[in-house]
Amino acid sequence: MVTFKDGTEGSIATDASPMRADFIAAVTEGIETINPGVPVSRASRWARAT
Repeated sequence: MVTFKDGTEGSIATDASPMRADFIAAVTEGIETINPGVPVSRASRWARAT
């Protein structure tokens, strides 16, 4: 039998941490290398709490 436990139980919600500039630069460079000319958005709903 498999059981699941709520991992958020008892946790305190906080604002998302900002992404490191060197990480964003590396990801942007990779995307621009693979898909030149495609706009890269640095804002994402996955990068911050909603």
